[in-house]
Order: sequence, then C-alpha cells, then structure tokens
Amino acid sequence: MKRPRTPTGQWLGAGLALLALGVAACRFDGGTVVSPDPTPGPIRLQVAGAPVDPEKCSSATREGRLIIDDVTGLSIIERSGVVDAVTWPHGYTAGPTIDGAILYDAEGQLVAYTGDTVRFHVVDASANGSVLACGLVTIVAQPGN
Repeated sequence: MKRPRTPTGQWLGAGLALLALGVAACRFDGGTVVSPDPTPGPIRLQVAGAPVDPEKCSSATREGRLIIDDVTGLSIIERSGVVDAVTWPHGYTAGPTIDGAILYDAEGQLVAYTGDTVRFHVVDASANGSVLACGLVTIVAQPGN
C-alpha cells in the first residue's frame, strides 16, 4: 500500500531540489568551493591627467544620469537622451557593484551611484571629444526622486 504524500514531504523534496541546484551553480576548484563572481570586472575610468586649474572651469554645467560606458568607464545621459562621454577630475575612481557602479572622488569618498543624476562644471574644451568635468561632481537626484 502506498503511503499518501504529505504537504511537508512535498516541501522537503522541493527544498532538496533547490539545494542541489544551488550547489551545482558553484564550481569546485582544487578543494575549495568558489561561487560565481557577484560583480563585473574593474571599471577603467577616464580621468584628467592632472588637476584642472579652477580658472579654466567654465560657468557651463552638464547634468545627466550616471551610466556605465565602455569607452570612458562612466558617462552621463542627458534628459534629451544625448550621451556625454566624460573625462572625470584627476584622482576620481570607480568601482563595480552587483547592478552598476560607484563613482569616488580623489579622496575616495563616494560621489554617486549609476542611476543618480549628477551635475558638474566643465572645461570649455577637451582634446578627446569628451566633456572634461571640473570641480565638484554633485548629486542632483537619485532614482525614484
């Protein structure tokens, strides 16, 4: 006679199946279990080679949503949809997150996350066709605001 399956038994079977899938998603590497990398590789941020003289900063500003860019590391997309390649101030860096990136200033302080709307002054001209951010980069808005 077959024993009837209980709801608890069904949940236990499903839980064991999920556990097996989780273990299969990890790879075995020389005696240690290594889970897949949670973040992408490093972000090579395009930065100015030297600090910019504040007198060279124009009164013009640029504003846009911070996005990952294959060329400059991080760029902005304006409300109009135009993508501006950005050369960030000297010393700025970026780091990957699970779902984007973080922009840091020259002192290593967090400036913004991808998706944040940022504003900065620009130098009148940049040799490589990108806009050269000058001075402080500030958050104008965060997603959902």
